[in-house]
Amino acid sequence: MKKPLEKVFLILLGLVLSLAVIEAGIRVAGFAVLKSQERQNRIRLKNKSDCRILCVGESTTQREWPPMLQKVLDERSRGVRYTVIDCGLGGTNTSFISAMFERQYEEYRPDIVVAMMGINDDKVYEPRIDTDGSGNGLDLKVVSLCGLAAEHAKCKYRELAMKLKETRKKKGKGKKSAVKQKKLRRILTKEALRAKSFLTNCTNPAG
Repeated sequence: MKKPLEKVFLILLGLVLSLAVIEAGIRVAGFAVLKSQERQNRIRLKNKSDCRILCVGESTTQREWPPMLQKVLDERSRGVRYTVIDCGLGGTNTSFISAMFERQYEEYRPDIVVAMMGINDDKVYEPRIDTDGSGNGLDLKVVSLCGLAAEHAKCKYRELAMKLKETRKKKGKGKKSAVKQKKLRRILTKEALRAKSFLTNCTNPAG
């Protein structure tokens, strides 16, 4: 039989290896997406245009509204040719985008810059930035992913707590309404009995 320390070591080793595989998978997937985006941007740069638009932001920008903007401009340009460059990057914040902007501006030389950012500024994820504006190797994606998952769980818990509170309030109002209805029925019953007694006395006077 294996000693308890060996079992603990094997469990920890398996956990570390699993996290390493997840980290590698996230980085490879992110690298592939960024390279695909950069390739599409270079293809767009080859097209002759009268106006070049650089779009920067987070996941709400990356592959979201820039393609729609390009489509709308192509349909309504009236002879003016536009090129929309998508430099949105998911999971970043204003500090990271600002640090990257100078390099992006020098690379693409836009006539117009459209920014949509700030949605991640109050989140747990804080990208580490080198002096050249790029992230460093210590920025573990698994840690960021766990942080985002925890934040999501907190939001869901608050949402459920608010719904439960509203449900309790509604039940409380329902109980109060039921009590009021009972009181009203009692009052109406008493008034009906009084009216009946009055009518009886009127139709059958004494003596």
